[in-house]
Amino acid sequence: MIRQVQRLGYVGNCNFLLNQADADYVLFAFHDDILLPDCVQRLADVLDARPEVVMSYCDMLVTAVDGTEEHWAFTALEGLTDPLQRGMTMLQRTNGWWVPNRGMFRLAEARNGRHSAQHHRGPQDPWRG
Repeated sequence: MIRQVQRLGYVGNCNFLLNQADADYVLFAFHDDILLPDCVQRLADVLDARPEVVMSYCDMLVTAVDGTEEHWAFTALEGLTDPLQRGMTMLQRTNGWWVPNRGMFRLAEARNGRHSAQHHRGPQDPWRG
């Protein structure tokens, strides 16, 4: 358990948590997500079996406040190997782009990629604190 005493905003808080992590694989479990009992193991199994894969994610059952349910599958990147094409595909999505956010990813690979996230305060390098 980590007690955060300072408001960092969504991106800042995610970056703070990633900087605290000491694991091969990480995922964000949001307050309203209900995972099936074997979900984490199944995501890790994919990463274990396929070293070239950086992130593993699954379909979602989205339940609205009125109780209606929708099955969301993210298939937009299937078969795409070119990084530019994959990035453009993600940028063009208007709905469901966040489904992979519920996935598990290789922390070291993300850190080696020196990814940065931005919010209203400007660029933030999540791997350098």
